[in-house]
Amino acid sequence: MSFLDRRTLLKAVASIPLAVWLARDTFAQTGPLVRYDVLSQEGQAMLKIYADGVAQMKALFESDPRSWLFQWYIHAVRGDRTKTSELNRIYPAATGPERALASAVWSTCQPHFNSANQPFFLPWHRMYLLWFERIIRKLTNQPTFTLPYWNYSAAGPNHGIIPAKFRDRTSSLYVQNRNSSVNAGRPIDASSPGALATTALTQCSYSPQGAIPGFCRALDSGLHGNVHVLIGDRNNMGSVPWAARDPIFWLHHCNIDRLWASWNKSGRSNPTSTSFRNTTFKFAGENGQEVVGKVNDMLSILKLGYAYSSYEQVPPCLQPSSTASAESASPTESVSSAESASPAESIRTVRRVLASTRRVPLASESVGVQLKMPEAPTATPEPPFDRRIRELAPSSRLYLVISGLQAAAAPGILYDVYLAPSEKTVAKPSVRHRVGTVNFFDAVSHGEHQQSLVNDERFVSFEVTGHVRRLLLEGRLKAEPTITIVPAGEPAADAIPVVGAIELAHQ
Repeated sequence: MSFLDRRTLLKAVASIPLAVWLARDTFAQTGPLVRYDVLSQEGQAMLKIYADGVAQMKALFESDPRSWLFQWYIHAVRGDRTKTSELNRIYPAATGPERALASAVWSTCQPHFNSANQPFFLPWHRMYLLWFERIIRKLTNQPTFTLPYWNYSAAGPNHGIIPAKFRDRTSSLYVQNRNSSVNAGRPIDASSPGALATTALTQCSYSPQGAIPGFCRALDSGLHGNVHVLIGDRNNMGSVPWAARDPIFWLHHCNIDRLWASWNKSGRSNPTSTSFRNTTFKFAGENGQEVVGKVNDMLSILKLGYAYSSYEQVPPCLQPSSTASAESASPTESVSSAESASPAESIRTVRRVLASTRRVPLASESVGVQLKMPEAPTATPEPPFDRRIRELAPSSRLYLVISGLQAAAAPGILYDVYLAPSEKTVAKPSVRHRVGTVNFFDAVSHGEHQQSLVNDERFVSFEVTGHVRRLLLEGRLKAEPTITIVPAGEPAADAIPVVGAIELAHQ
């Protein structure tokens, strides 16, 4: 594509269909381009091009929409400055196409400024990667360049170790503001075994269904957030406003996109609602122009002109899901309440709470709290806790749901969650009682968006059916269980992390 007048592009690009736009690329003649594992021979060749492209982006004027800072700010403007102050600093003139574009696209990451936009986490980042990749191609004059992905979850000697080029102080890919162990070449999950598990792939539906988080939410709040925190620090990957300043961000999200592609490749369905598929987002393209992406056009990577060198195996669904059937329905068919209702409504109408607690402040040491059964609405006493569990239908699944995570600042660590009998001490819980990990990556208000956590509908959920029934068979669940939350390291002193609610629920 020739370099057209930027003002013409700014006015006309939104009317260009994505298929026409992409048809100009090499893949239209040669087939889809492949994104490779960064540790493969092909991935290393792409990494060399990537480092060159990053260096060129960093050398551009900050006002250039293809510059490193501009592209970083699409995700979020740095946390110690406001969007307005940065617009005024970089674009002193009150008007102009570049300033207008910056105003439209900066700080638009989904869903980190509005939890109601959770379903757009995956398609928004796919768009972000797509046009960032095209900028690298244009600057390096490498039309077949593809972003490599970093498969940190893979077993073996390289498990969780950031690729060597990112630890090379002479490289454009090096960033000092990471956790020291990361740049020292140690596995990022050394203090949090299991934090890099791809358990989100077990989800059968894209969207939440009661206590079931769905693939998008499970991946975002779990593996995705864990990797951000484990790389750190709070002026880098460990904090939403700073995350995209680190070149590893793009390889991380390339892997997240690969997991989504793997999930779809196994037959799992994306939402079909028009409100989801017709939503559009704006970005800056390879010629410094405004480009518009529509969610519906982002749901097939082959149609976008790329594929991955390998995909993850996805376990089969063992039980039907009303949400899954709603999401795979044709657009003309009626959609179930789990799809059409808000996430909060879906959670309230499906999930049934067996025991819970509210507001649990965390500290630098283990914190344990015993869940309590809801008070009976009448004078009739509730049956004992173990009896309530035994009386559940055999098809019922049990979930530990943690919601309302908030912190004054990024704690910088993960927290391990244990479900143990009520008589269990909280200081050193047994590893056999560990059910999962939580992070506070998206639990801090960001910059000018101090209301980002108000009416927060996000939650983390762990299925504990087998765990609870095992305790029941051992005769160790006569009363409500104790939940122990253990910091995997020393949290920042000013973090003040709080869990809003913990519930043991069934559905």
